Amino acid sequence: MALPSCPETFQSVQSAFEQSSTQKLSDEHQQLHKFRQGDVIAVPAGVAHWLYNNGDSPMVAFLVIDFGNNANQLDPIPREFFLAGKPTSWQQEQYSYQAEQQSDNQNIFAGFNPDLLGEALGVSRQTAMRLQELNDQRGVIIRVAQGLQALHPSFQTEQVQEEQSQEQQQQPTWSGRGCAQNNGLDEIMCAFKLSKNINNAQSTDIFNPRGGRITRANS
Repeated sequence: MALPSCPETFQSVQSAFEQSSTQKLSDEHQQLHKFRQGDVIAVPAGVAHWLYNNGDSPMVAFLVIDFGNNANQLDPIPREFFLAGKPTSWQQEQYSYQAEQQSDNQNIFAGFNPDLLGEALGVSRQTAMRLQELNDQRGVIIRVAQGLQALHPSFQTEQVQEEQSQEQQQQPTWSGRGCAQNNGLDEIMCAFKLSKNINNAQSTDIFNPRGGRITRANS
């Protein structure tokens, strides 16, 4: 998930040699949330999200949309916007009454000029055209040929981060002019627990030998 205004806390720096000069190439992104069998994942309204299966077995997911959410101020019709790629008949079959409206839909980058899009994102024109992918027919599920490479902290890195976190908690915090102030997102949205596993029998809230068990996912 890409939570707006949340810091990119996963960072990596590598050295590269170009024309006898050393340059540092950095890679940074928000925390990746791992999931496993039995997880219920709550996606905030309007948040861009994606799933990647790095396991050995197929993944089966059930999507539940809350039309009664306060963030929905339109109508009981789900609207999905692709960041890249192109919607296919998967959406048209799921919402057959919208097939004519969605048949010509593209991703959100498709309406921009490639040069303007590349300048806005700081990438080349070729990369911008790849993001648009006007002729992409892969749909919502694609296969990553070489596997997905992402930053994952090692055990030693986790120990260092834990020690630094303890030191920061012991230091006094100041507020006022001239001092950095948080906007509250770090303590609220960015620290949300977005998943809960209901496959653990020990966390069952309601159990009946004939009816099975129920686990509350409300926080």
